[in-house]
Amino acid sequence: MSTTARTTTTRVLAAALLGGLALAGCSAPAGPAPASAPAAPGNGANPQTHNQADVRFAGGMIVHHRQALQMTRLVPGRSADPQVADLARRIEAAQGPEISIMTGMLQRWGAEEAVHPDHEAMNHGEMAHGGTGGMDHGGMDGMMTADQMAQLDRSSGAAFDRLFLQLMTAHHEGAVRMAQAQVEQGSDAEAVALARAIIDAQQGEINEMQGMLARA
Repeated sequence: MSTTARTTTTRVLAAALLGGLALAGCSAPAGPAPASAPAAPGNGANPQTHNQADVRFAGGMIVHHRQALQMTRLVPGRSADPQVADLARRIEAAQGPEISIMTGMLQRWGAEEAVHPDHEAMNHGEMAHGGTGGMDHGGMDGMMTADQMAQLDRSSGAAFDRLFLQLMTAHHEGAVRMAQAQVEQGSDAEAVALARAIIDAQQGEINEMQGMLARA
């Protein structure tokens, strides 16, 4: 197995595949086979395995991301700040594909049921038509309650922008904590790599939103 094959890329979507190739491409040394030993500890030691933390992360983060997208879809027609509108577009551009990635993970693991049963209603129910829906996911880290979402829905102009930034900051902080737990507890290499990417991206957006609030 060449060094190049092990080091060419660290992109999130390739992490698990590269790990699998590494395991498949290394032949056993000549001579008697050594006694098997347990895998060395550490996150992502075997990218072909997953644990309950991986399932919890992917299922929970899908629901978390879906609410963030519902929040960003309230921005057009309500926001008075082009910076807020630009931020909302960037959040949508990042988190939509991440939902697809995590959905694929759950499918590969046979764990589609890990997604909260209300997630389809969040996507296709009242909120898809401009309303806030009836679900209250405030118990998940950083998630907005139904009342908070309704308040955001009723706001406009500068009041909307400030509330959006405050709520999205709290929402991102919850996502960062969820991703940090995955980095510490997960075993699937692709899921751990995605969690690290979420931490980096959302912490940067938290800093940006805090700066925008300070200038408001």
